[in-house]
Formats: sequence, structure tokens, C-alpha cells
Amino acid sequence: MIEETAFISCLLNRPDLLPLVSNKIKPEFFKTKLCGEIYARLAEGTTSIPVIANDIGVSPMELINMQQMMQMITKQAVQGYAYYIFEEHKKSQIQKLLQEKVIDIDSIQQIQKETFFDEVKKDESEEYLKNVEEVYSHKPDSRSIMTGFKCIDSMIKGFRNSEAIFVGGRPGSGKTCWGINLGYNVAKSGKKVLFCSLEMGATELHERLVKHITQISDYWNMSNEDFDKIVETSKYVKTLPFIIYDKPGMTIEDIVYQCKETEGIDMVIIDHLAILKTTKCFSKKYEIVSYLSNRIKQLARELDKPVVCLCQLNRALESRDLKAPTMADIRDSGSVEEDGDLVCFIYRPEYHLKDKEPDDKNSREYYEWQDSMDKVKGKAQFIVAKNRRGMIGRCNLGFIANTFTFYDREE
Repeated sequence: MIEETAFISCLLNRPDLLPLVSNKIKPEFFKTKLCGEIYARLAEGTTSIPVIANDIGVSPMELINMQQMMQMITKQAVQGYAYYIFEEHKKSQIQKLLQEKVIDIDSIQQIQKETFFDEVKKDESEEYLKNVEEVYSHKPDSRSIMTGFKCIDSMIKGFRNSEAIFVGGRPGSGKTCWGINLGYNVAKSGKKVLFCSLEMGATELHERLVKHITQISDYWNMSNEDFDKIVETSKYVKTLPFIIYDKPGMTIEDIVYQCKETEGIDMVIIDHLAILKTTKCFSKKYEIVSYLSNRIKQLARELDKPVVCLCQLNRALESRDLKAPTMADIRDSGSVEEDGDLVCFIYRPEYHLKDKEPDDKNSREYYEWQDSMDKVKGKAQFIVAKNRRGMIGRCNLGFIANTFTFYDREE
């Protein structure tokens, strides 16, 4: 278990960090016997490697090698590894109970309720008055992160800390493009973004981001100046606090772990819900999606940061005359409507209309279709269908397909 070894390595280097996790992690939680024995000695207050090695009957050099595994030790790393160990222990407890002849549902539910991170009590009055003072003084709301789209920010005042935001769209409608644009807007303002990509690799996302920034997409015919611009922009992107996490087969547990391990995250973007998995077992698809949407909401609360999850819409809207999406179109689950603090949609009429192109290009129907296409070409809408904080409505955006760009559009 690499995570257990890394956790012990951290504590061998920094035993002073043990109080961060000692009330949640017990020696019996470890699957690796050696790690459990070392942790037990550390929990007893023994920090000398030779003494620990002698107590458990191993060579001191074995512990020194383990100690040297981790070089950069942070509080977030220790808590991240501890969180993984805690969740794995919960999982093994539940699996044991499920193997019993008589399944104890109450015990399983009690284990599932156990959390690693303790609830932090806040002074509601103090926090409320601080927010009122910021508005009264015309200061930026410290609870919110602006999206970088003026029309969206003017409507909803950005995305707020601890909010779960679900943004839906049909395949090919531009969900990922919008998510990348959002991440870039937030990152260039100096805030750290974790972009969890389940569908595209980091290199492909990096390319899309460079095309978006440079507005250069035709590599075959570009000038020397364009090439230099691409090189400089690619280097610039690497300096941004924009972290792409693209682990194959990513689960919600992987995302939670990565969030805890990455220091200073200001926003999380997940692309996308339909292919996100969990290590937990469910018999039906809608149960999985319901669990995932609820866990995303919990993650936003735990981090006290906005978590934006892109999600796919079902095919039902294709059979309607009115193609603008509604919350009923979200695939596999109605729980997104319940768990989301904001539920929004990317809507591009051009995307839906292009599938209705008549075969006969000399027909009246074709010219009428072409006229309709010209009217909606490059136009998009950002629809806010649910907003716990109040205002809902539509914002006008423009879309440039070849450079993966959404932008504010004047009607």
C-alpha cells in the first residue's frame, strides 16, 4: 500500500504533525502490518528510528529508507494520506459486515456516517455581518469567485464558497470548452484551480487552452510570429495555478483525495458526471449518480470552495421542438436538482439545428435552414435554471468552435 508507506514516511520525518490525525487513525486501520506497527510506536510518543526498529524487530536502515521516500512534507499531505487510510478502513469494515449471514444495516449506515474531517463551528453572526459590511462598502465579496464572464457575474455574482455547481449540456455542445474557459479565467486572476478531467488527457486540454488564449488554430498555415506566440503561451500556461488531474479510471474518492492533498485550492472543476465512478457498490445507475452528486456537494462543503461539475443531458430534448434544456434533461438522476446550489446549462441553438440540414441543397427547405443557421451561428446561452441565492435567467455568450472559446456577446 503505497499510500500507507507515504503516510508513515511523512510522520517519520515530521512526528510533530501526528496530532493532526491521531484522533482519527488507529494502528489497526493499516493493511500493511509494518506500517501499523510503526504508527503504534509513533502514537505512543516514540520518535527515535533505532528505538522503533528495535521494538518491532526490523533493521533501522529499513525505516531510514522509508523515511527518505517523502521529501516535501506538508500538513495537507499528511491529512490527505490519512483520509485515504480512514476511507479504506471504512470500506473494509462495510465489506466484512456484508459477508455476514445476517446483514446489520444499522451498523453499515453508522460506519458510512463517520467522517475524517471534523465539522468546524463558525460564528454565524460575525460571518453574516462581515458579508454585509463588504457589500455596503462596495468591496468584492470574499465568499465568491468571479467566473470571468461579465454577463454571468452580473447575474449571479460569481460562484460562492461551498457551492456545488452543476453545468449541463448535450455531447458536443461545448461543456468542456466552457469549463476550460472558466478555469483559465479563475487561474489568471491568481486563484488555484484543480481541473479533474475524466475524458481528455492533460496534453489535449493544454492544447485547447493555448488555442483559446492565442486564438490560433491553423498550425499548418501559421506565420513565424504565430509560432513564437504559441511557444510563449504554452510556457505561460505552465506558470498558471491551473492543475490538470487526468488519472485514468478516476473515481470520486480519487478526486476527494487529490483535493485534500493539493494545497491552496480555490476552485474544483470536474469533467464530467456521466463517466465519474465510485469505489462503492450500487445496483442501479441512478443510485450511483445520486451518490456522486451528493458527494460532490459534501466535497464543496468540506473544502469551503466552489466545486463545478459538468454533466451530460439525455436525448429527450432532441425530440422536442423547444431545444433549450431543463433540469428534467439531466441524465440518470434528479438528485442533481436537489444537491446543486446552482444548476446551469450551456445551450447552442446552432448545435441542434445543424442536424436538421436538408439533403437537397437546391431546395427551399435548405435555403430556409441556411437562413436559420446564419441567425444562430456562433451564438450561445448560459442558462441559470436553479440558484439558491436568488436570480435565475439567461446570459448571451458567443462561441468560436475552432479555438474552443466562449465570450460575452452583446445581443
